[in-house]
Amino acid sequence: MTDHSRRDLSVALLLATISLSTSVLLDAGLVGSNDGAHFALVRALADDHSPVIDRFVSYTRHVDLSERGGHFYSDRPPGTALLALPLYAAAKAMGASPEDQEAITALLAAALGALAVALTYLVGRRLGLARTPAALGALALALCTPLRTYSSALWSHAPSAFFEICAVWLALGIIARPALPPARRLLFLLGLTAGFAVGVDYSAAVSGGVICLAAAWPALAGKPARPAERAHALAPLAAGLLAGAAPALAYSWVAFGSPFATPYQYHLGFEVTRKLGDMYGGDFLDGFTGLLFRPRAGLLLYSPVLALGLWALPGWWRALGTRRAAAALLPGIAMLLLTSRHATWDGGAAHDARYLLLVIPAFCLPVGFFYAWARGGQGAPSRGGALALFWGLFYLSALVQAVKHAAGWMRSATPFVLQILDAASRSAPVPVRELLAWLFPHPLAAACVLALGLAGAALVWPRAAVEAAVAMPAALNPAGE
Repeated sequence: MTDHSRRDLSVALLLATISLSTSVLLDAGLVGSNDGAHFALVRALADDHSPVIDRFVSYTRHVDLSERGGHFYSDRPPGTALLALPLYAAAKAMGASPEDQEAITALLAAALGALAVALTYLVGRRLGLARTPAALGALALALCTPLRTYSSALWSHAPSAFFEICAVWLALGIIARPALPPARRLLFLLGLTAGFAVGVDYSAAVSGGVICLAAAWPALAGKPARPAERAHALAPLAAGLLAGAAPALAYSWVAFGSPFATPYQYHLGFEVTRKLGDMYGGDFLDGFTGLLFRPRAGLLLYSPVLALGLWALPGWWRALGTRRAAAALLPGIAMLLLTSRHATWDGGAAHDARYLLLVIPAFCLPVGFFYAWARGGQGAPSRGGALALFWGLFYLSALVQAVKHAAGWMRSATPFVLQILDAASRSAPVPVRELLAWLFPHPLAAACVLALGLAGAALVWPRAAVEAAVAMPAALNPAGE
């Protein structure tokens, strides 16, 4: 491994450590009906060896569930629960309490969210960004977007973001090769990743399809010209897609009688989700503005730094070229347009633009490009105003996301607010310790993750820990050497 590769690996490990340690710090176990639906399926599969969640319906709070043949099922795609099974089994084998079992199982989202952050950095490097811009794009994902919150609970959104950015990384590796045949192994891995992603989030069929199309375009539009040769060239991709989707197809067959049935078709209380035409039959303009600007979802309202990425998107698209831009950036655009038609609240997000989480790295990568543009380079002068705007929106976004998690996440802070007001009225001690313990349930575990991550990064590249302590990531080679 070259020094450049070791350094990139070290920076990726540092970024993953930042994400994982903060997710562990915030992990409060089950916080709502959505992650409860995932956990109900985990317990049903592990304890009853069945997809029927009749014994575990309480986890769904009788909200996120489906019914068929007199039995209840989770209304979530099965991929997240299938991946979480080993964590639940390990927690149970260790004799963990029910609460700790929930928190340990939720570490799946924390780990995959951290890997999504690391891969976002590596994709940025593969797209030609220097280390500092690529690291800042990844940090924007880790700290300035809803991924921070959704990586702390057993929701499907952080896992889906991981599989999508992993598919982008593989696709770019394929595109970098002059001909398709040498990339057959990568094509299979791309299909495997994209196929399994659909079992984590059904809408990944759209974004994953765009990524696969960009990777396989030479076989579709150019040589080889004969159908048999094209089929041979695309066979690894097709085999990977089938293998990746197989677990979800098998689950649907067992639970709902058809490999192509989904839990949404048997949803209780949400009739609008039972048909695709109804689910995506909302008003586009209303959904689009809701996703980006309205208080209920507000991707740009709560993560304003992403506006810089959207502004920089056209310029970076031209710099990347059509095929690489289609793999890295087009999935985000496609999902934004599709989700704007979602018929539920503000494009489908009750608390965040969570249906865009699977492609949120596609919005963060151009943020790094904006920083690179603002810093100048190749003899160009630095743009001081643009840099000041970048840092202002970056810190504002991180602060807003931190406050939003504490004040607006699924758990209610009302009891602590009442206690604080009561203590103030009686001039009694304010229960600060109790509030901090509620906000940050696992400080020791988070500190251990941080220490281990820094040690690992230092082993890969000895100067990494020193550089991170001085200024992470701005000091990581600002000249991009």
